[in-house]
Amino acid sequence: MKKTFATTSVKLISACESHSHAIWEWRNDDLTRQMSRSPEVVSWNNHDTWFKNSLVNPNRFIYVGIVQCVPAIFVGMIRFDLSEESDGIYEVSINVAPEHRGFGVGGKLLDLGINKLLSEVAVCNGVLAEVRVINESSNALFLRRGFQKIRSDDHFSHYALIINEDMSGRHEVQS
Repeated sequence: MKKTFATTSVKLISACESHSHAIWEWRNDDLTRQMSRSPEVVSWNNHDTWFKNSLVNPNRFIYVGIVQCVPAIFVGMIRFDLSEESDGIYEVSINVAPEHRGFGVGGKLLDLGINKLLSEVAVCNGVLAEVRVINESSNALFLRRGFQKIRSDDHFSHYALIINEDMSGRHEVQS
């Protein structure tokens, strides 16, 4: 069931073990799998192992978007992985809970997530995103948020947001 709320009420918290099951369900959603690099269903055991390892990985940051009410509503997640090739470059992954898609939650998660990442890491020189070409809403989202398309192939578009000192530690929403 869809619950309506203002995206301004979305807050971001660091993921913990209690979020694992919801994130696993979102990951195995049909549309999520179609837009993923890895479209296969992920077993609970594989997800549980990955998630527990991710929570203690110093190069991975997972945040959950919530609307604080009783009970709290989980609306999606955003993850940043430090790139192995480039120092201070993070790759972003966003997954909005299926019942909350189409309400601007992805943009809110991206804005809050970049700000939270910048507050938690010593060095962030940029953020990369890889989006399926057919995922029109996500492609438009990254462009609206100031990312530049750096390349595209038959399957994926690649985006980059350069972080510099002029940003004063804050990611500003691009309208």
